[in-house]
Amino acid sequence: MSKVARSLSSQDDNAPPSKRVRFRGPSRASTEGDCIDDVSDEELDQSQNPGFVPPTMTEAEVGIIEKVSMKNFMCHSRLEFNFGPNVNFIVGHNGSGKSAVLTAMVVGLGGKATVTNRGSSVKSFIKEGQSNAMVEIKLRNRGPDAYKPDLYGKSIIVERKLSADGATQYRLKSAVGKIISNKREELSHILDQYNIQVDNPVAILNQDTSRNFLHSKNPHDKYKFFLKATQLEQMTQDYGTIQEQKIAMEDTVKLREEGLPDLAKEVLEREQRFKDLDSLENLKKKKKKLEHMAAWAQVAEAEREVEAMAKGIRQEEARTPKFDQKVQESKTRVNKCADKCKEIQDQLSHLGEELKQLKPKHTDGRNSLEQGKKAFKAAQAEARKLQSQVRNTERDKQQLDEKIEEMKTLAEQDTESERRQRTEQIAELENKLDGLRAHQATVEHQLDQYNKALTHDKERSYSLRTREQDLKGNIDNTQRRLRNLQASRQNKVAVFGNWVPNLLRDIDRHHQQGKFRQKPIGPIGSYLRLADPKWAIGIEACLKNLLHAYCCDNYADLKQLNLLLKKHVPHGRAMPSVITSQFTDVKHDIRSGCVQGSNYPSFLDIVRADNPVIYNTLIDQRGVENTLLIADSREARTYLRLHSPRNCREAFTIEGDQVYAGAEQRYYSNNADRARVLSADVEEQIAETEREVRNLQAEYETVRKQSSEIGNSIKANNTQKNKSHTQRMKLQDQISKVEFEINELKNVEEPTPVDVTTLEEEVKSYEEQIAIFRQKIESVEVNVGELKKRYEEVEEQFQCVNREVRELAERVDPLKEELDKANMEEATAKDHLKHYDSKRREHNKKIADLKKDLQQKEAEVAEATSKAKQICPERLDTGRKASNIDSEITQVIRRIQTEERTIGDAEEITRLFNDSRDRYISIKQEIKNLKLVVKKFNQMLIERRNAYLQFRHSIALRAKWYFITMLSQRGFVGKMKFSHRDQVLDLSVQPTQGESIMAKDMKSLSGGERSFSTVCFIMALWEAMDSPFRALDEFDVFMDMVNRRISVDMMLKVAKEHKMRQFIFLTPQDMSKITANPLVRISRMHDPDRGQGVLPFGETQDEEED
Repeated sequence: MSKVARSLSSQDDNAPPSKRVRFRGPSRASTEGDCIDDVSDEELDQSQNPGFVPPTMTEAEVGIIEKVSMKNFMCHSRLEFNFGPNVNFIVGHNGSGKSAVLTAMVVGLGGKATVTNRGSSVKSFIKEGQSNAMVEIKLRNRGPDAYKPDLYGKSIIVERKLSADGATQYRLKSAVGKIISNKREELSHILDQYNIQVDNPVAILNQDTSRNFLHSKNPHDKYKFFLKATQLEQMTQDYGTIQEQKIAMEDTVKLREEGLPDLAKEVLEREQRFKDLDSLENLKKKKKKLEHMAAWAQVAEAEREVEAMAKGIRQEEARTPKFDQKVQESKTRVNKCADKCKEIQDQLSHLGEELKQLKPKHTDGRNSLEQGKKAFKAAQAEARKLQSQVRNTERDKQQLDEKIEEMKTLAEQDTESERRQRTEQIAELENKLDGLRAHQATVEHQLDQYNKALTHDKERSYSLRTREQDLKGNIDNTQRRLRNLQASRQNKVAVFGNWVPNLLRDIDRHHQQGKFRQKPIGPIGSYLRLADPKWAIGIEACLKNLLHAYCCDNYADLKQLNLLLKKHVPHGRAMPSVITSQFTDVKHDIRSGCVQGSNYPSFLDIVRADNPVIYNTLIDQRGVENTLLIADSREARTYLRLHSPRNCREAFTIEGDQVYAGAEQRYYSNNADRARVLSADVEEQIAETEREVRNLQAEYETVRKQSSEIGNSIKANNTQKNKSHTQRMKLQDQISKVEFEINELKNVEEPTPVDVTTLEEEVKSYEEQIAIFRQKIESVEVNVGELKKRYEEVEEQFQCVNREVRELAERVDPLKEELDKANMEEATAKDHLKHYDSKRREHNKKIADLKKDLQQKEAEVAEATSKAKQICPERLDTGRKASNIDSEITQVIRRIQTEERTIGDAEEITRLFNDSRDRYISIKQEIKNLKLVVKKFNQMLIERRNAYLQFRHSIALRAKWYFITMLSQRGFVGKMKFSHRDQVLDLSVQPTQGESIMAKDMKSLSGGERSFSTVCFIMALWEAMDSPFRALDEFDVFMDMVNRRISVDMMLKVAKEHKMRQFIFLTPQDMSKITANPLVRISRMHDPDRGQGVLPFGETQDEEED
């Protein structure tokens, strides 16, 4: 009790308004009265004004960080930062260790490693190769709110030393460096005094928390973030602790009260012994009086029982309209859900027809697109080849022109014999050069062929790897189905899953132990037998997941069965549904509601369900009494459209296709090609599945072999390509050498008469070739233009069709999910209807039984009154129970017999009586006092909860007002919508002001807009919290330049308006446009010198970083 009292009195009315209580304790969800706390837009005029700051104070006096020092911490050997009292920017490129400064602030002030999201243990922050690390934080300690200023002075230095063995040590020093304390509790007192919240994600927001929050789309996560940032979560946890202690006190009172009757009985026995000392005569008189009282006490008890029974009947009859109302509401809900399912199925049918009509057009468009692309690429390749031939021919022509000019120039300087000799040498070298060039052309062609082969092989290899993965997945699924079928040889229910036999054994064991009122039944499919096995596919298509469902008698058994399902159902598998309805041994009478006037078999003609619970469940959940089985799908559609029998809702074909009755007919085809669980011949299924596995494995091996061959081909082609490339280089060297020798000979040779006719004819031939090539190029380019235009037209047509197909597919998936949800809602509504109808029958039966018991009891009262008058004609009124009086009579008789033998020791009897009576009175008074304390606790918790709701209401309004104000700095319009009942916080932002533009939720904004909105949200939370400093890491990492500039200007403006708070911003961006001044301090970190862009925690040099 004292612990609770201290916790409740921790908020003193005389405490300064800037202090907050640190709450500890487990969280307890509370839902009472939350509806009054939901904040609406119309309440913005009630938001609180910003806190008042005395005009004489220009900066904070307590709690802000003056300096941070690190040694061997993370990537820093030694680092020291001096912070200004208002705005501090820490600028540095990625990997420079900015975030290590933020981590040091958290760890240095006693935070856990998990809070930083940088490690699971503080020893992981020690620089690699070092045995310990040290972090030192210097906090300002001035003014009237200073903590023990006579001991610490104007600053408090918090030093935390980390060791590699996981040990940690604190040292709290004064401003002059004197050690004042080394206890963690002292640091907690300092943090409480300054209201520093190390674990508050808004006070110190690191990269991971900022990034996770930026990408979070869950309104529940935002609401949890808001509660934790404003410490409302801590208040809720503390109130939960108080509530638990109050309950413990109530349990103590209850325990004392349970022992009180025994003590009262002991007092009564000793009092009786004390009174027995008077005389035996008094005992005999008392015995006679007690007998009279016992007779009439029995009458009074019987009358009270009659009155209580009559009162109970009136109460039960008063509850009857409530049961009728529940049944009617459930019927309305069932009809509404059925209409919704029909509407969604109609939409799906319409979309399916549209997709079916678009499919041929989509396939033709894809084929045309591929053909156009192939032709366009081939024409481009031909054009490039012709252009290359033109360049080569022009180069050869130029070389011949130069050669002719040289020959004419050198012909006059040589003699006839020398000229003839040089001519022979040049001819020989030119022949050699022609051979080398021909060889080079061959090698170039081979290289081109190898490149084409490699491209083709790589495309084929990718296709084969994709097919190989698909086949492997199919093999695994088929083998799993085969194992289930093989297990069903020993246990037939294994076909529903290899975990089902263990589940059923557990259900039997729990039933034997009495944990189930009625043993659950399931799977439903295991209780069904088919009169004709050929209908297995159609029956499975009709029942679907209902085959795997289970039946429970009541909700208590449902809770126990869900625990067993969670234990046995493998991870990742869907949980089977459980249908809760009271078990009965009588099957439903469907004679008036079943299909009538049809020559085709109905569902219940083919499916035999001997168990009444299973039979009734099929009717309640699936309406099988209104289902026909017609083998041919065309015959089924014609019959149900033109000659639909009475009470027929649908029909299923032998292949599992579903056909609805009526003029506006709906039809859904079935994709299953075999029965999964209702097949009569398990061995045939096993054999077929084994064949399927073998075929898949054979195809898998074939694909693997082809893939291996393609890989070998790629390796061989790569090898040949490399050889050809080397050969081409060697040939180029030889050609260059021969050309050099030819040029040398031509430089010497200057024949007087030179015959260059042949060369000039060859030049003319080259000019003709160039003209032909240019004509071909012009023709090919015209063809390329036409093919490109045609390809673009085909591509545009295909994209239009593809967009239509994609839009239809995107509309189908939500409708399917909505249909599943509607089916589940319909099943739930039916369960509720059956449940409430059963409860109403039970209620009416209970009233009838009570009236019958009342009549019997009234007869017993008359009989007891007659007997009592024979014993004592005059009625005696007593409030005691007849059993107690009988017990007392027995005791009196025994005492009379005892007293007749001996009176006993009078002093001992008196002492024992006084002791027991005093102890009884003392305990009774103690119980009374405890009840008063519990009552005061209840009153106090109600008052505190009301205050908490008002406090939460005010904080939400304040945050909402500031959020709107911050967004307006960018010209945005938005709002924060709180739902405290559902614990949801929705943010909506309109990037541009105007009436025609609707507000967007956060996930639809761009990266920069979402980052700016997130900064506004965090700054709004800053206004709702009271901490001497705020730290924000890489707040602008996803912003564009405009949003970053506006965000920085806005934060500087807020910081200027809150000079009593310290702001620390870490950013990799260049802050050169911001000018340092007495309120703004910019610190830049050196670029990382480790040769990489990330910050590793490997070996680093022992260099000091400023």
